[in-house]
Amino acid sequence: PAGPNPLTWVAVGTGLGADTVVPWRSNRRHSWWTYDGSQAGLADGGVYWSMAQTESGLRSGARTVLDTSPPVVADRRLAVEAPHPSSTFLMERTATVCWRGMFTDAHSGIDAYDVTLHQPSGTVASYRLLAAPCVNVSHNLPSGTTITVDVTAFNAAGLSATLGTTLTVDLSPPVPPSEFFYATPSGDGGSDSMLPVVAQASDTTFSAEWEPFLEPE
Repeated sequence: PAGPNPLTWVAVGTGLGADTVVPWRSNRRHSWWTYDGSQAGLADGGVYWSMAQTESGLRSGARTVLDTSPPVVADRRLAVEAPHPSSTFLMERTATVCWRGMFTDAHSGIDAYDVTLHQPSGTVASYRLLAAPCVNVSHNLPSGTTITVDVTAFNAAGLSATLGTTLTVDLSPPVPPSEFFYATPSGDGGSDSMLPVVAQASDTTFSAEWEPFLEPE
């Protein structure tokens, strides 16, 4: 008889009404049903039909892909794409960080991402349930410090995988050398700390060299 929870029959098969792999069973107490696909011998990535049938014979079903495996981490590194592209440095206090192609999921696809910026002392910033593989991050760290960016990808089944990348904050310009050397075509030369006379009318060119600039970060 009909009621708040009428008797239904439920099963799982490889087709709608055929080849049941989880046999039909009665279900009166709830309008939902939970089963363990692994214990039932269902294969990861397999396509099945979850079916329900009423006492009157009315049957409905839903096509389901079984996904019991987390996303796969591809061999790609996180990168800063703007304003200064880099795979090693954060060169602004606000930057766009991307992880395109770093995660794949063959069965249910990537559904969302979480991103956390942290140091040993604690979390710097976090961003939750991102749909796109990029985020505009902000920090207030001094130049020369390192920060870890953890990206966690979730598939449609809620399973996850995480990949972390360490970046160095570089907010300082290069340091110029203390000496600048040059020479006239006649071979006379000097440095910026001992300036010679180089205004001969016949000399139109001269060569110069300098020590490498220093980049602390």
